Amino acid sequence: MMVIKQQLRILLSILCLLFICQVHGQDQEVIIKGSFKNWPKTRDVVFRMLSEGELIVDTILVKNGKFKYKRSFVVPVEVGLSYEPPLENKQKDHCRFYIDKGEIFITHSDSLRLAQITGPATTMDFEKFKKEVNPLREKMVAIRIKAQDILRSGGSKQDLDEIEEENQHLVEDFRATCQKFITENPNSLIALEVIKQLDGTSYSNAEVFKLFQGLNESVKQTEAGLTIAESFRIGMKTSLGTLLEEFTSLDTSRKPLTLGEVKAKGRLTLVDFWASWCKPCRAENPNLRKVYGEFHDKGFNIIAVSLDRSEAAWKNAIRQDQLPWYHVSSLKYWDEPIVKQFGISGVPDSFLLDSAGRIIGRGLRGDKLYEAVKLALTR
Repeated sequence: MMVIKQQLRILLSILCLLFICQVHGQDQEVIIKGSFKNWPKTRDVVFRMLSEGELIVDTILVKNGKFKYKRSFVVPVEVGLSYEPPLENKQKDHCRFYIDKGEIFITHSDSLRLAQITGPATTMDFEKFKKEVNPLREKMVAIRIKAQDILRSGGSKQDLDEIEEENQHLVEDFRATCQKFITENPNSLIALEVIKQLDGTSYSNAEVFKLFQGLNESVKQTEAGLTIAESFRIGMKTSLGTLLEEFTSLDTSRKPLTLGEVKAKGRLTLVDFWASWCKPCRAENPNLRKVYGEFHDKGFNIIAVSLDRSEAAWKNAIRQDQLPWYHVSSLKYWDEPIVKQFGISGVPDSFLLDSAGRIIGRGLRGDKLYEAVKLALTR
């Protein structure tokens, strides 16, 4: 059941990310034109876009089923149009599309969601990608509803196993569709956004990195392309099977402590990223205590890297949560050098290392960490 919930969350985040993307570019004039045969006279549309963290919202007046919206933007960028339907209709009519220098045309009888969108190459590439993934998105919605019904009704294990298998196939189909788009569209800026859908958290997947390398140089040399390249440079250092780089920081006595020193004292090492202000981290600490208590004598050690700013808060949390392992921190919050070294983008996070210092697990928590440590120490 937990696997189903986790997979559903992954799918939801993946498919939602499709609609909050932005490729950095240049400030250019864009014209958006709409034409609808049966558009209600009193219905206007709302334009929305996210620009450098700021939400831009404009109301566009529609006259005789037509509108024209003209503005300069840093393009290409994804935008949205919507309108609030009458109260008896709960579905919000909207469309998402990419704008670039030039004109974009939106046409239909009376719907934004079903409208045909045409325009520059980037606009059309995104429409092509939407066409390929929308069927998967519809299946995702259906499987989400089915899973919720099963969980509510207390369905059988067989029911749960079947929907888990169906969900896994959907994840695989989504990835295959993304990979196909990237391979077939190496000159498209949208391929960069699809790269993010596949590996936009850790940038440590060798298969996805190979897809990125196959993109046209003109795409990779864009601002967005260079940013992704740097993310992969860091992320590939933390892929499974890779030797984790050495690091040094200051312990609670403010003396230098290296990863190598900790590794030398055991057979298995967990590098744990946390902070006293991180509630999920604090909630996970009892699980870490359990694993440490059972396996420390068998060669399991932990070195915890804190993103704290306050030395007092850091040390108080160590005492309160009773964490008897190694602790280091530069007390620089997200400017913590080790965080930057390994591209950590959220806490809690962790690397489980074997005796050689190779990464054999990442982000393991609770029972998953317990089982991984148990298995590694019994080999």
